[in-house]
Amino acid sequence: FRKFSEDFKRQKNQYLFSNSDLTNQFRDLIKSSDKLTCGISWKSGHQKIGSYKSIELHHLLKSIDTKKFNLIDLQYGDTTQDRKNIKDNFNINIKRITSYNRLNITDKQYCIKIYPLSF
Repeated sequence: FRKFSEDFKRQKNQYLFSNSDLTNQFRDLIKSSDKLTCGISWKSGHQKIGSYKSIELHHLLKSIDTKKFNLIDLQYGDTTQDRKNIKDNFNINIKRITSYNRLNITDKQYCIKIYPLSF
């Protein structure tokens, strides 16, 4: 496994390629001037194993230094109440981008360069 960003630089073959126009459009939607951007998803709808792949949002946020990150909601479905609860109880904003359809994204449409972070 790769534990540090330098580990990715040693990889000789690139497997994912982004459409630079779409990547730039998406990046413009999520950019933040003073923080790193972190996309989060916290629950799975899979009937058999979804509970094993899910975490309560407030538990997930305990593992993230939320002052350093611009949080982006990547969760499927309506998350209005989850985000409102987090805002009301912890004063943490999670941005929801509504201009794209999470259920109709292909790897050629949106492929954002991901920079791994160590926590």
